[in-house]
Amino acid sequence: MNQTVAGPYFLEVSSPGVNRPIRTLEAVLRFAGQRAALTTTVAHEGRRNYEGELLGPSEGRAGIRTDEGDEHWFPWAEVKTAHLIVDPWVDPRSAGAPRQGGGPR
Repeated sequence: MNQTVAGPYFLEVSSPGVNRPIRTLEAVLRFAGQRAALTTTVAHEGRRNYEGELLGPSEGRAGIRTDEGDEHWFPWAEVKTAHLIVDPWVDPRSAGAPRQGGGPR
């Protein structure tokens, strides 16, 4: 069976990109341990924007461990947006350690 397309056409391919959005608690589980940014719908301790290591999920909540070492946990319903942050200078296989030698391993 011939399944060719008659005439010219455009093939578009997309991906979530390097700053992959995190839309579900299942995604939080999948990407736990990676660097992420999270924005809440309401302020917690005077702030809505957090960045650090993604934690969780636990009891319907997602967490962030900031660079200062503080852990913040939020009910998933209060998370407005969340996405991964990719640092091109960090090797994801070495849990946040900077790459040595400047080239791929």
